[in-house]
Amino acid sequence: MEPDSKASANRIVWDLAWPIIALNSMQVINSLLDTRFISSLGQSALNASGASQSVLFFLASMGIALGVGVTALVSRFYGANEVPDLVKAARQSTGLSLLFGVAIAVLGYLTLPWICSLYVDPTSPAYSEMLRYLGAVMVGIPAFYIFNSLAASLRAISDTKTPMVVSGIQIVLHIILNYVLIFPPSTFLGMTLPGANMGIAGAGWAFSISAWAAALMYFPASGRSILGATWKLQFPEWHWVVRTLRISLLRGPPRPTGWPAPAGRSASTTPDRPTASCSRPRGSWRRPTT
Repeated sequence: MEPDSKASANRIVWDLAWPIIALNSMQVINSLLDTRFISSLGQSALNASGASQSVLFFLASMGIALGVGVTALVSRFYGANEVPDLVKAARQSTGLSLLFGVAIAVLGYLTLPWICSLYVDPTSPAYSEMLRYLGAVMVGIPAFYIFNSLAASLRAISDTKTPMVVSGIQIVLHIILNYVLIFPPSTFLGMTLPGANMGIAGAGWAFSISAWAAALMYFPASGRSILGATWKLQFPEWHWVVRTLRISLLRGPPRPTGWPAPAGRSASTTPDRPTASCSRPRGSWRRPTT
């Protein structure tokens, strides 16, 4: 490889990678604060949060697995300059993610008492704390699936900066809401800070509210790209469902950005990685008229 070509390739890789590195650094801080906030609520909340880890990981894995299929399909069409199929894949995948998110959230909420009883004693204080926490988290599951699908589509067209900005805002919002919703009002430098005093349920609502805010922000943000009007959701067609799931089910997902880390357990994350597809540098395409 010629020196100029090697330098150009290194620059492209760095341009794709640094926003992901920055975003995951923010997520580490978010996870540490999550752990600190919940651990201050007492042993019952700490046990409930730790017991929720397996449930949270399963819910997150389903959403991120769908994102893997989205990335593969969108990046393939992007590299082949098949713009109509690219737009179709992004919208079909977003619709599929929404349906999956709603179905899993409803099923999860209805079965929460049974799920929680598998991890903690139903007569213990941690059981009711786990119910309150996961019940609030379920409200944000559809939004989490939506914005992970849109973020995967953006990364598939070599845009890692937009997910960094939008998910970065979500993380900041999540941290602020965590403090406001978990703790009672407090005084700082003579000022009274608001507080809802919801305890561990506040942590769940902080995730759900910030997840819906991120989902709503991703629609206009992705609409400025070649993906076009991603808010024009399409009901998933069967052959697109099969194509997406065929890829998604064969790949184990990394830990998602923006997902709450269970207190008392490791708060580390697995960085998202830019797709090794045939994507081209940004700026090579114009937004389609849709």
